[in-house]
Amino acid sequence: MSNQINTRIAISNERFLALNGYALGQELINPAILQIRGQNLEKKRAVYETLTPGQKSLFAFWIIYGHTQSGWLRFFWEGLYVGGYEQFLPMIKTELAHSNAQKLLTNVTEAEKNTQNLS
Repeated sequence: MSNQINTRIAISNERFLALNGYALGQELINPAILQIRGQNLEKKRAVYETLTPGQKSLFAFWIIYGHTQSGWLRFFWEGLYVGGYEQFLPMIKTELAHSNAQKLLTNVTEAEKNTQNLS
């Protein structure tokens, strides 16, 4: 993998209009996902900082969607606190607020509170 961070998306208007839902989200955030998968926290943060505001919101949603398949508490406990990803929680909450995902933001906040009660 190159040390160059490139999260710029090249997509034609026709392709953009033809995609929807999950497929469009994948097209727009996948370059960032490919650059962070298996990388350390420093590299993940560096890639995040290069994203556009829209990509940051998609990235936050992707983190939650991709990592809560086994439940909220497991996501928070294993991923954020044990895994050292707690520095990303404020970013996730900010991007959820920016994308007006209030119910999801409420769920994240509640899960965070419940996880803190476990420690």
